[in-house]
Amino acid sequence: MEEIRIMEKPDWVSWDEIHDVLWAAHKRNREAGMDMKYPSLPGDQLKELLKDGGQCFVALEGRKVVATGSYRIFKRRRWYNPKREKMISLLLDGILPEYEGKGIYSKLYHYREEHLKSLGFNLIDMDTAENNANIQKVFLKQGFRFVDFESYQTPHYSIMMAKWLNGCPYSKWECWWRFHWRKLRTKAIWKPGQVRRF
Repeated sequence: MEEIRIMEKPDWVSWDEIHDVLWAAHKRNREAGMDMKYPSLPGDQLKELLKDGGQCFVALEGRKVVATGSYRIFKRRRWYNPKREKMISLLLDGILPEYEGKGIYSKLYHYREEHLKSLGFNLIDMDTAENNANIQKVFLKQGFRFVDFESYQTPHYSIMMAKWLNGCPYSKWECWWRFHWRKLRTKAIWKPGQVRRF
């Protein structure tokens, strides 16, 4: 295996290549009934997701993209962002199955985090399927906490996780309580796919 390089997506890496990595990376999720929205989008639509201040990063072996991860900037109100400050949402993350377990994705995440710190951001969030335990473990190891629970227009519930780069202003207990309250409330009102129960 050649040395893996982490960098912002160079122009010579096409958005179709990013799509191909995401599609291959999420194959097991699809087989397990976790049909993630973004991996199915064609390259031009992936590029469109990042047009307003987002950035894509890649892990390269030579000129081959083996992993990818992006972010976009949001200004939205959540209980964990009550002042609607600019925050980062991670998306378009994936690694080719044959490269898993080699620390590549962790290096890609840390590269992204350092980039975001240099830009002055503090709050990062991400979402994943409720049953996607593997990615939840990865992000828990990176210091993320469970913070919210949603029903989107997908065939599964989604878990939101967040990390504060300058230290979390909330106790572990408050994050735990708010997450479980949102989970209970969401499941009482919504079925997966944003379908109301009543």
